[in-house]
Amino acid sequence: MAEISEELKMIDSLLMEFHERIQSGRCLTNKLQSKMMLKFLHEIANKDEPISKAEACSYVRVSRATFDRLVKEGRLPKGQKRKGWTELVWYEKDLDEYIDKLI
Repeated sequence: MAEISEELKMIDSLLMEFHERIQSGRCLTNKLQSKMMLKFLHEIANKDEPISKAEACSYVRVSRATFDRLVKEGRLPKGQKRKGWTELVWYEKDLDEYIDKLI
């Protein structure tokens, strides 16, 4: 089993505390905060779903031209063909590996 980073241990602890507060009715988030958390948790939990080039550009926070240049330079992964899709797709989990190297 892989070593769990300190950051992930802290996240785990906070999520467990948050879960306990929800279950006991002591959660004090408002609707906007709940929606923001739900959106964020959905995004990080679904990194293995295919995304379009436009979505990949948005995820990496670069223009389409910069994205294409980074792919050409090998600093971002090439898109993958997927059955039933007319354009290439990317996966956030793959982009994350390259983003960590760019930072």
